This record gives sequence, C-alpha cells and structure tokens, in this order.
Amino acid sequence: AAAGLWLLGVTECYFSPVPVGSGVVKVAHGVLPVPAPATAEILVDVPIRESMDTGELTTPTGAAIVKELAAGFGTLPSMTVKAVGSGAGSREGKNIANVLRVFLGERSTDRTPRNVTVIETAIDDMTGQALSYAQDALFAAGALDVYMTPIIMKKGRPAHLVTILADEPRAQA
Repeated sequence: AAAGLWLLGVTECYFSPVPVGSGVVKVAHGVLPVPAPATAEILVDVPIRESMDTGELTTPTGAAIVKELAAGFGTLPSMTVKAVGSGAGSREGKNIANVLRVFLGERSTDRTPRNVTVIETAIDDMTGQALSYAQDALFAAGALDVYMTPIIMKKGRPAHLVTILADEPRAQA
C-alpha cells in the first residue's frame, strides 16, 4: 500500500467509515467476536459502520493501513477524479460484493462554502415552449439548476412550480 501511494504521488487519503462486519470468526486461538480484538484496538478513534454481511470485513492489517493513512473520514471529498481502481477479494459476501474501490484525484481548490438561493414561483397559463424558453434564459442568467413541477392551483387550474437554484450573487439576475 505504501509503495503504491508513493509511486502515485498521493499526499492525502480519505476513507469512508470502516465496515468491520459482525458475528464471529474462527482463528487459531478459537472463536472470536468480530471485529477481532486486534482490529478493534487498532480502530480506536476511527469511525466504523455496520454491514449487512457477517464475518470479518476488516483485518488488523487493513485497519492499520487505514488508521495510519487517513487524513479524514466521511463521504467522498470534492475532487476531480483522475482514475478509479477496484479490487475484489476471494470471499463471497451474501449481500455486498467483497470489493475495495479507490478514487485517485485532485482535490478541489475552492473549499469555501457557498450559499445557494432557492427562488420559486407558480406559473399558470403558459405553454411548454414558453417554459422551455424561460428555462434556457434562466440558465443563461447564471442559474445553477432550474426545474419545473406540475401543480394544481386554486380553482383546479393546472400550472407549474418553477424552482431556480442560484448562487447568492447571481440570484438577482
């Protein structure tokens, strides 16, 4: 793992919470609960998660690699993906494939949180062509997304709820 990361020039690693499995595992010392004691000890201060499959899903070696390399845990960070690698183990899971997937990418440089404004209006008595034109004009004005939901207004009139998502500075446009 270390040689591969070095050869790829990886400087940070992020992991999802570690799936440890459940149930018991038979080892030379007898039957042990999952995660095995060594794995559990290594994973102190590391987020773990349940799995739909029983058995050992994380070994002490895997736990040590994750704990040593992790710059953080959680959902996939914002990045430009350069490559994806997958590796399958020989153990067959009943519910989840025994596959490890790795994303290699460059982290997004802009980590500034941004505020998004939601603008909504109900429009009735407008043709589909005019709604489509309005949607194109909203995108041209800088909308992040525009979507239209069919609704029924007072007196049973059919209409569309137009929802616009825009960065705060572009909301007025």
